[in-house]
Amino acid sequence: MSKSFLLKGNSANHLKVLSEISFSLNEGESLGIIGKNGSGKSTLLKLISGIIKPDHGMISIWGKVSSILDLGFGMIPELTGRENIDLWCRLEGKATRGRTKLLIDEIVDFAELWDFIDQPVKNYSNGMYLRLAFAAKTIIQPDLLIIDEIMTIGDVMFQEKCKTKINELKTAGASLIFVSHSMSEIVETCADCLLLANGQIEKSGSARSVVDFYLDTNEQHPVEFSCLADGLSYDMLLNEIKVEHILSPASPKIYYSDSFNISMKLEKGGQTPACNVIIYVYDYKGLVMSDSVVYRKQSSFIPAGKGDFNIKIYFPPFLFNRGTYTVSIEIAERNTVLIQAQNCCKFIVSTDEWEKDEPWNSGGHFYPFRPRLDWVAQKVIET
Repeated sequence: MSKSFLLKGNSANHLKVLSEISFSLNEGESLGIIGKNGSGKSTLLKLISGIIKPDHGMISIWGKVSSILDLGFGMIPELTGRENIDLWCRLEGKATRGRTKLLIDEIVDFAELWDFIDQPVKNYSNGMYLRLAFAAKTIIQPDLLIIDEIMTIGDVMFQEKCKTKINELKTAGASLIFVSHSMSEIVETCADCLLLANGQIEKSGSARSVVDFYLDTNEQHPVEFSCLADGLSYDMLLNEIKVEHILSPASPKIYYSDSFNISMKLEKGGQTPACNVIIYVYDYKGLVMSDSVVYRKQSSFIPAGKGDFNIKIYFPPFLFNRGTYTVSIEIAERNTVLIQAQNCCKFIVSTDEWEKDEPWNSGGHFYPFRPRLDWVAQKVIET
């Protein structure tokens, strides 16, 4: 299918938002959709939800669809929360008095809004909007649930409650289409993923493989950083930060069994202090995997005064599991950070060719560390 919009003030010019999009989603499957702002994600969800129609092509859906496309989606602000739920139940064909009352009680219990359910929803906070909308759209047991970038709103406990409810729906056979800018949410929630770029599907496949591709192709790599410490400008420059494959310098691919270096160049002027190098490694969720200080015996790794230093940090093999990892580096003097290079480079670890089809790589589970351990199996002889 394809979709264009007429540009305001120009009847002859159309903006093509989606072009020849084609995919299928089966019962019980979950599909994430990612891409930069303006790539067509929200338009695609509106097409699937039936809010707008495609210019070309068709959309076929078997089953009941529930969509949560923005805060307050489908709610009438002047009506109370209870009245909005009653209206939803009637639209869903569940208008019998007894059934409606049971649904209202179940929805309000899930949303935890008994103190506010008889207030106009225009007075609700963003979190209250979300809780009511999510509860109403999921309690009715849809066959297809569509969610657009709202799961990060609300308190942590309710977010976990929403995730549990989504998993219950998936277990019961419901399908899910989920749009988010949070790569961790996509990987944790969805089995498969589409990457949209310029209104087209740039890549499709398992959620983790598409997320890794997106991070790899869309991350910028700054290479020069200056610093200020205690309001004073130091003549110090950190640059030429890169990942080096030790065994195959010409190959950009790092396998699980490979060792590699992160190298950089530090240029120091005459009045610069002694300093240390600290490296932070983050996984795809943005969690710090390591904050290791470069090993040294002396009090400072880099001496004071003028000098150019080539620095290499060695990473052993059999440490990181497959996936994309970003690196930040700090140059620090005791408790003072002199240079902070955020997300200055990244590395992608691939599974060794021989083990791609092994059980531990086909289960869909992802974790950052996979150290090689020495195993001993001894046969016990019973007497």
